[in-house]
Amino acid sequence: MQTERTTIAGEVAPITAPSDHDEPMAGMLERLRNGDSQAVAQFLTEYGPVVRAHFRRKIGPGMQRLVDSQDLLSTILRRLCQRVGGAGIRAENHRQFWALVYRIGNDALVDRIQVVSRLREMQSQGSDFAMFMAERLMSSGPQAEHEFTEQLALILERIESSVDRELLVLWLHGHNLSDAGEVLGLSPAGARKRWQRLRETIRASLEGSGG
Repeated sequence: MQTERTTIAGEVAPITAPSDHDEPMAGMLERLRNGDSQAVAQFLTEYGPVVRAHFRRKIGPGMQRLVDSQDLLSTILRRLCQRVGGAGIRAENHRQFWALVYRIGNDALVDRIQVVSRLREMQSQGSDFAMFMAERLMSSGPQAEHEFTEQLALILERIESSVDRELLVLWLHGHNLSDAGEVLGLSPAGARKRWQRLRETIRASLEGSGG
């Protein structure tokens, strides 16, 4: 494997990728372009450790628990499958494909500043759930980032469904439920129903444990 920098749709990403002569990767990419969703699972089975290691290096040790709680590989798997079954994979070579994979992962990573801004916006609109989440995630002082990471990781770890975990992260990043549902392959009504159950689950879990 080799480390490179590549660009796709304006995205510049440092990547650790197979070489140009990696025949298994070339075969998988061809299958992906032809709409074979099983190739996505094969890709993450073979190269999942490379993807996970990339993001662990990117975020540093303080956020690693949070990345593991999010289950980034499940998120990447789901979104790649959606692309394969929808608009398709347009990457012309393995460098462009790896840039796409890392861009999907970057979009899914929790951004503390973005989350705090979102919660403040929703609090100003009178959202009880936003106030509930803000009490647990928003703090000041030298330990603010550590406390944010620990609390959000705790919340994510208590959500059994990877779809629900991703729904929460999308909401925290400012997506409305219709847009989040579209990302997850849910109807607007399905997203709203799932969101209602998810809020109740989070409240009951944290209040019942004293968290």
